[in-house]
Formats: sequence, structure tokens, C-alpha cells
Amino acid sequence: IDVPANRHEGDGRTYDKNAGFSIVLPKGWEVIKAAGGQFLNAAGPTEAGFASNLGVREIPYDGAPIAKIAQAIKSGRQQVKGWTFLDETLLTIDGKKACALCGRLAGQVETTNLQYLIIGTNNKVYALTFTAASSAFEPMRKALEQSALTARTD
Repeated sequence: IDVPANRHEGDGRTYDKNAGFSIVLPKGWEVIKAAGGQFLNAAGPTEAGFASNLGVREIPYDGAPIAKIAQAIKSGRQQVKGWTFLDETLLTIDGKKACALCGRLAGQVETTNLQYLIIGTNNKVYALTFTAASSAFEPMRKALEQSALTARTD
């Protein structure tokens, strides 16, 4: 599929050509060195000693419906001690089927994460995970949601 390169250009857009992915980060967030199998990492504000962050990685796509992929992720997370599922939304991002899963993890600093799964047209699922201290999450949730909706995939 030929995708016009300019769809990944624009003010404030971060683009990874190899992954075929771009996004506009929340205001004040910055790209940091990618780690842990992710091709993009970004850092946001620190609260309660925890740096808000975004990690984006690719997962091979086997053709399953987005709801089935979301269920598999939720089932895996239920095995994690201290994990609480909060909510789920099916949506469309960049014209592609997607879902958002939100959950909370108890720990030294309780964190909340909002993970978006987007089915790309290139046999990949893009997993975007925003994580923040739970005490900071709700005030920033709208900005995280708006950022996720700017994602573009090849």
C-alpha cells in the first residue's frame, strides 16, 4: 500500500518511519530513548515521584477482531497481582478499528494506564500505553485521549 509521506508530517507530530507510525504528543511531553521492545517512548510530568510516560510497540496481527484482541489483553492483565480493570471503549483511530483499555495497578506508587490498540493495515497492531500516577491520571486523561486520536499508521 502506498501511503503519502505527508500524512505523517505536521506541527508537533512525532514520526517513526520504520514503524509507519506518527502521533502528536500531549503538550509538554517529549520523546525519550525507546526501550523495552518499544519503538517510541515519551515522558510527561512527574507526580507522586512517578514520571508519566507513553510507550508504543508493534504486535503481529493475526486477523482477529479488535474486541477479541482486547479480551486477550484484559485476560492477561487479570493474572497480574494488584491489577484492576476500569473501562473499555471501542473506537476508530485514523480510520482503523481500535480500542482503549484503562486499568489501575497497585504498588509503591499506584498507577493508572490507558492503552490503545490500533489495527494497522500492515499486519500489525499498534499498542500505545500511557501510564501515570493514579493521583495525576484523571486531570490528564482528556489530553492523553486527544493525543491517541492523532495517531496515524501505515
